[in-house]
Amino acid sequence: MRSCMEAFGMMYVPMFKKHVSAELLFAEAEARGFHPSWETGCGLFSLVHKKKTVFIYYTKLHCNSQLGSQMCGDKHLARTFLARENFPNIPYCYSNQKAEINRFFDQHTPLIQKPLLGMKAQNVRLISHREEICFENLEDTFFEKYIEGTEYRVLIVQKAIAMQKKILKPTEKYPWRKHVTNIPRHEWLPELVSMAESLAQKLHMTCMAVDYIVNTANQVFVLELNSMPGLYSFHHPDTGEPVNIASELLTVILHTEEHGALSWRKLEPSSLLEL
Repeated sequence: MRSCMEAFGMMYVPMFKKHVSAELLFAEAEARGFHPSWETGCGLFSLVHKKKTVFIYYTKLHCNSQLGSQMCGDKHLARTFLARENFPNIPYCYSNQKAEINRFFDQHTPLIQKPLLGMKAQNVRLISHREEICFENLEDTFFEKYIEGTEYRVLIVQKAIAMQKKILKPTEKYPWRKHVTNIPRHEWLPELVSMAESLAQKLHMTCMAVDYIVNTANQVFVLELNSMPGLYSFHHPDTGEPVNIASELLTVILHTEEHGALSWRKLEPSSLLEL
């Protein structure tokens, strides 16, 4: 199959940056004989499934709802939703008033200061002293109470299909790097799995990750919702058996393309194998 750029006589543009999850999906499509082609250097590729061209852009999956994706991506919307639906939430503050932020600091120090729409722990700062607070660009800044504990991730593709444990292992170059363990199914924490599946259903999300923090008193808090979780760590964990998430996800994407965004809820496992 020729890419659109080839069809119009255009030269292939190399990847502008690594799109690891897209590359894993691309490799899975190639392994299944769908003859995928990169369409741009930004992670978009196409394949042919049942004589139809299918476009896949991992960060914008059409099997997820737009509203759910937006609520996962915006920390204030996510926290508001969690509070409204009575999920175990972390105290937070989103305000352009310095006095309100200072009051929040007095009540909940230490804090985490992070970008409202940030990802991958970029520009995340631990605030232990008032003078460390940055009051610039408050409309794009979010504050949460810092909670020490063990981090877990539950990955949903239709249902919970993987669970990870993450322990902070900072390096000079990557101060927020985490050691990732794929947890075997028989050791999954049922409460976290049930909660993640409930969140996915309420947000109409086929693929998402729910991150948790479990503190020293064994209290569970929802740490973050993620509509485009990275696949690499599941395929290549630091510890534990690899999980081929790309295979599961590509199956669901193709079924959604053929039958519609919500039809997967009615699927039997045997029908997935026909793809």
